[in-house]
Amino acid sequence: MAATLSDASLGHSLTRADARRDRLIKFSLAGMDQWKSFFFQPTRIAHKGVRDGRVTKRKPTPRAARILGTSSLSNLSTTKFLPVERSKDTRSDAEINSIIPWAESLVAKMAQVPPQPLRHTHLPERRINSVTGAMGMQTMVQKLIEPSLFLNHINAFIEEQLSVRLASSTIMEPAPSPASGRSSIDINCLGITAHSTDIIPMAICPDSPTLPHPAIREGIPPSSSPSSQMMPTSALSSISEVRDTTSVLLNDVVRDYIQCTLKLANGVTVVIKRSDVPPTTPFCYADMANLIASWDDCSPDWAPPPNHPIVIHGYPIPVKYFQHLYRRNSGMSDEWKRLKNDWTNWRYFMRAYKASTPGAFWARFSNNQGRRLPFSRITKLLMEERMAADADLATRARQEYGEEFDSVFGYHSYKLKRWVIMKDNSKIAQRYREKRGLYKED
Repeated sequence: MAATLSDASLGHSLTRADARRDRLIKFSLAGMDQWKSFFFQPTRIAHKGVRDGRVTKRKPTPRAARILGTSSLSNLSTTKFLPVERSKDTRSDAEINSIIPWAESLVAKMAQVPPQPLRHTHLPERRINSVTGAMGMQTMVQKLIEPSLFLNHINAFIEEQLSVRLASSTIMEPAPSPASGRSSIDINCLGITAHSTDIIPMAICPDSPTLPHPAIREGIPPSSSPSSQMMPTSALSSISEVRDTTSVLLNDVVRDYIQCTLKLANGVTVVIKRSDVPPTTPFCYADMANLIASWDDCSPDWAPPPNHPIVIHGYPIPVKYFQHLYRRNSGMSDEWKRLKNDWTNWRYFMRAYKASTPGAFWARFSNNQGRRLPFSRITKLLMEERMAADADLATRARQEYGEEFDSVFGYHSYKLKRWVIMKDNSKIAQRYREKRGLYKED
């Protein structure tokens, strides 16, 4: 519109906005060449900086003059007062380009340096890595692994395999000690022969379980008797010499694997390792008759169903022992977190059930129509009764102990680093029951 008016030369007064719009229209119609020439033109005046040291300094204000002491600085020259270096590079092109040959020579020298393996300097270097060559590594390993240590390792491996087989049995009987000094271990039952290679990896021990026959060491071909297919007699004879030293190792290995030992009502002792404990399947004893029949094998009501959730070595494990299976079990750390709340409710239910006769229990937890209350309702009523009983015992404890209450019903907090007095009624009641021996935990 503005361009039309200007072309028609009509009399009008252009505002500043109209003038900018006219310039923008003219610039838009100029084309790409004018745009590039306008935006991409080089700097016309090079910055040369301060060339001769002449500096024009503003006069300070009266207050600044008094602070700086202008009178004492008036005699100084401006060049000394404010020295300024030249800001423009005055070197010649030859001086600037002289750095290129130096950089090329430096790159050539760096290419000739062989690459070195990167190593953490803050960590100790392994001695085995400093040995180069197969012969050097074999010599180093032979120095690190002595024959006595190797035989001890073989003996510990055999004892561990035997202990696992004995521990997996349902009845633990004390093993009779051998009469002779030689070991009574049956090598055939373990499947270990002179050609077994799974005891110690070959990469770790070069003269490893595949031990040569003594006849081979002397250059005589070994016999084809069955004894040559078994472990060398030198290793078997030395096992009896290190039995006393490996007994401690055997106990440690068994202690690591055994989770608990349960003695069932039928007299059977079941040794349960951590690997024997299965994960908890999704089950719930809302069926109270099923819970009563599966809780305790010493109870006359013991009649576990065919789909009992935990069966180990062919024996159904009573529900009251689930705490020993999953609590403090590193292999099943999350299982006890999911099972703890339900198992606690089952324990309180069975404690109330065994405290009276079945008829009195169901008469207590039935509605007006004579129908039994659901498990969730019974659990809630039992919790309310426990809270009321804990409050009564806490009040009784405060009255009986008097001034000694703070010292008896408290504990040392390592986090707060001071003695903390109990305030929770359930904790106070639990301590009071322990002091008075009112009941024994299941």
